[in-house]
Amino acid sequence: MSSAESKAAPSATGFTALIIGAGFAGIGMAAALRRAGIEDFAILKRASSVGGVWRDNSYPGAACDVPSHLYSFSFAPNPQWSRTFAGQQEILDYLQGCARTWTCYAMYA
Repeated sequence: MSSAESKAAPSATGFTALIIGAGFAGIGMAAALRRAGIEDFAILKRASSVGGVWRDNSYPGAACDVPSHLYSFSFAPNPQWSRTFAGQQEILDYLQGCARTWTCYAMYA
């Protein structure tokens, strides 16, 4: 093996991972990476804040159609849901809290 072959290829981004989006999936992936000890990642998002569809859809009556206790992260359960099918603002608050807890805000590129 030549010395060129033994060297690791440089990363085009400088990150181990890039996460696309800051909704449930993006925040969940960021938390999973942090829990695994991986800190060199970035979250790419279109909007100026987290929340995905729960940030974008704030029409009257917007709520989850899945029981709220099932519509949360296993690593961040929320026993304080105000009702079985939480409303948009309550879900958005939950996601923002998770992003703060897992310091995802610092990872936005």
